[in-house]
Amino acid sequence: MKPKDDAQHLLKKETPNYSKAAHDPESKELELNEIYELIGLGPAQCLYWSTLVLFAYQSYSELSILSVILPSLKCEWDLSANFEAAINISAFASFALCSAIFGRVADRYGRKPILVAVGALSFVATAVSATSANKWMFLTTRLITGAVSGVGLNPSICYGVEFVKNKYRAHGNFISLLAALGGLAVVHGMAWWFLQAVGWRWFIVIVSLPGLPSVVLFAILPGSPRFLCVSGQHEKAMRSVRFLAKLNRVHLEENVRVTSYENEELGSYSKLFTHSFRRSTLSLSMIFFSIIFIQFGMIIFLPLLYSSDYCVSGSRTPRTSAML
Repeated sequence: MKPKDDAQHLLKKETPNYSKAAHDPESKELELNEIYELIGLGPAQCLYWSTLVLFAYQSYSELSILSVILPSLKCEWDLSANFEAAINISAFASFALCSAIFGRVADRYGRKPILVAVGALSFVATAVSATSANKWMFLTTRLITGAVSGVGLNPSICYGVEFVKNKYRAHGNFISLLAALGGLAVVHGMAWWFLQAVGWRWFIVIVSLPGLPSVVLFAILPGSPRFLCVSGQHEKAMRSVRFLAKLNRVHLEENVRVTSYENEELGSYSKLFTHSFRRSTLSLSMIFFSIIFIQFGMIIFLPLLYSSDYCVSGSRTPRTSAML
């Protein structure tokens, strides 16, 4: 690693023009993985993974929050069993549907803009659901929250692994999974602490607050170098790469440029079941849906543990359960 001053001095220079660099005999063209090898792991990856942790926490806490506030909703709006079930599965159903249908949105528009939009819309939907005047308004906002979380699922997974070389991609996926489980634990820990003190409306807002920094960071941080390369935006890719190098205090030579990936096709549903990807597609799908069913099944089951009799007789106040 070179001194910090050298890296900062190098990174203040203008990003090379690729039309000229292609004819420059002194330019050094490297694969993105080779550049990541030079940059290594450091503060840059920690910053991006921290942003991913906040985003994953927000998404999964929004899905799991119903398991702790449903008794209060039942008391306040005197929900029927059918409507209670509809609210309980609303966010999960729209999440599963949109994550499958809109998985390619980020391949078309980029990881960064989709994640910024998803984070902002999710927080707005959460704020509106906290001020819901009736059960129908609440149900609608929960459907929207689940839908935007589903749209953001695939880009967030991709985002977490596109700033490191291939052998470290599992780290990003593991961190995302850990954050999702952490979101579930935090929601129930906070419910045990102060749900009945602040009420379910303020509780929804408080739980979602840690996700706000992720929206800001997604907006100001450079985008994914890997996506930018594949989509032909080489100058933006190099600016992003040099930002990573700067944070890691690594000297990256000015004549370094990334190999063109313009001939590489972005994700396609039709290719998932070709001979090369069929086995991986089926295996990963089974693992993913097994985890989702177990996780969501536990979230739906947890309200039953809070109380068998939701409300105190003659009032709209939820009975304090053994767990709380």
